[in-house]
Amino acid sequence: MARMADTVLKEQNLKSKEEDMILLQQIEEREQLDRMEDERRMRRQKEQEADTREFLERQMHEKKQKSVHDKVSHAEQAAMWQRESEDYDHLEKERHGR
Repeated sequence: MARMADTVLKEQNLKSKEEDMILLQQIEEREQLDRMEDERRMRRQKEQEADTREFLERQMHEKKQKSVHDKVSHAEQAAMWQRESEDYDHLEKERHGR
């Protein structure tokens, strides 16, 4: 009888250990999947940050280029107005000088 009880207890312990191993394996697999998902999220976040940084740098560059273009355009316009004013003054002097 004691021998049968020992056998039954051994089988129960073995089955319990197998179930514990399966459960532990499932937990480890889930943790690994969670780590992989976290790594994927972190990579995606870094990619988004890099994309945003690149976009902002491009915007700043375009803004600087526009500013330079506007300054050149304003300078050209001012020079043109200055020439027109000088031409007008010259014409007025000639007209009044006659």
